[in-house]
Amino acid sequence: MADFKTRAAHFLRRTAQSLSPSLSRRSYEAASQSPRMMGLRASHADGNSEALSGVATMRDRSRKMERDQAFAKKAIRQFALDQVGEGIRPQFVTGADKTERILSELWDSFAEQCDPLNGGTFYGLQFQGVAALARDGGVLNRKRPRRLTDTDFWGRRLAVPLQLQMLEMDHLDTSKDGTVAASQGGVIVGGIELDAAGRRSGYWLYRQHPASVLPFQRPGALNSVFVPYTEIAHTFCYNESRPGQIIGAPWLHAAITRLYDFDGWVDATMHLRRQTASAPILISGGDAWDEEERLAAGFPQGKDEYGNDIPQRGAVDNRGYPVETWQPGLAIIAPPGRKIEVPTLPTVPGHEETTRVTLREIAAAAGMSYEALSNDLSGSNYVSLRLGRIERRQLNDAFREQVTIPLFCKPTGHWFLDTVQLAGLYRPTRDPVKTFWIAKQAEDVDELLRVKIIAAKIRNNLMSWDEAVIGEGCDPEQLAQEIKRSNERRDTYSIVGDCDARQMTAAGQPVNTKPAGQKPPITKS
Repeated sequence: MADFKTRAAHFLRRTAQSLSPSLSRRSYEAASQSPRMMGLRASHADGNSEALSGVATMRDRSRKMERDQAFAKKAIRQFALDQVGEGIRPQFVTGADKTERILSELWDSFAEQCDPLNGGTFYGLQFQGVAALARDGGVLNRKRPRRLTDTDFWGRRLAVPLQLQMLEMDHLDTSKDGTVAASQGGVIVGGIELDAAGRRSGYWLYRQHPASVLPFQRPGALNSVFVPYTEIAHTFCYNESRPGQIIGAPWLHAAITRLYDFDGWVDATMHLRRQTASAPILISGGDAWDEEERLAAGFPQGKDEYGNDIPQRGAVDNRGYPVETWQPGLAIIAPPGRKIEVPTLPTVPGHEETTRVTLREIAAAAGMSYEALSNDLSGSNYVSLRLGRIERRQLNDAFREQVTIPLFCKPTGHWFLDTVQLAGLYRPTRDPVKTFWIAKQAEDVDELLRVKIIAAKIRNNLMSWDEAVIGEGCDPEQLAQEIKRSNERRDTYSIVGDCDARQMTAAGQPVNTKPAGQKPPITKS
């Protein structure tokens, strides 16, 4: 029995030894401990720990890049433009036309008066918020209820007693972390309080920006206060974050290092090219300097009575050697016996190719095409532009439906409906109000082709007219009313044009408006 156990153990040991090399070869390379992968540092921390440990630094660097780096500024501006455009507008559906018109008119008034700081519109705040979302990793939209007697930025009485306050993420007191909330039995993660069920219950916010230039005259300005979650719309890239992460990172966090390196490389390249374009002239060879040449060049002019050098003429370096200041287009007449040389300075090969490769990497991190970031269409054609446009539209549509609308627009819509109802500005109906947010699609590469495709889908019942109108960023009810009024006005003044579909076909032929059953007139050939 002992001999059998010994032989079995020996067999198992030999088998393990024979299998170990193949097992190591079949393992994941990304998990190997080879010297090649030892330099790849990684962390086991959760998404909130990783974000909180460096989000403030990333936010400051992202703002620096946006201020001083042209392509970073373009990426953030283009992202906000793709998301918001002219504005994401609500459409209220109640089943009662009168109620819908009242809500639409109240919203238009609110959208014009909601910004108490700068007097802008709601759609301007949308653009600002999405830009801050890309630059800072998030933005806070705070509900500000007002009295019926309050006025807006321009001194006009508020039609809806509600305004909005946009706050940067710096207002969030991230020092409150891990503290048990006695009232809810939950915790506080980076200034965001969670209840025992893991739901957000509120935010700990500073009364003023902690680094504001304004004097902190208010007592306790640097002490954070608790604001309920029902008064805050926190927008961040949660769809790009890890599950359970509640703090977002800047949109350009993966490109900050490359943007910094690219900016320094461009500066160095431009400096070298500027020196090359200046074409300095060097004087060399010839006989020894005579006294007149020495004086003209700035050499010491001898010793004074105390043995000190007489001050030199001309420019000298820190070692006392004469130097010249060269300027572009400078011409020098060489003295007798001197030779004129124009040196060949080093160049930077592959400047354009390196620029394109780097910008493509930055564009990939920013979620857009190279053409959209660089405005370089030299190597593009119709097919490549259209494919890039389709991918870019898919990303923007997904982000708008997953982040911008549910986290920024919908809370504002709920605040608006609650305010107008509590203020008695409209009588609620039995059916609940449904709100649809409409964003106008950007123009396609071939706009005529897009319109033809939409018309074909409507004709074949693959799309409704209302859906097509919503895709254009318009309210179907408002557009229908405008078309009706326009047609009535054209009929009143007997205006006939080839753009009137009731009068002319797409081919430019008159529409047969004869009543049904009436025979056409007989014409002689």
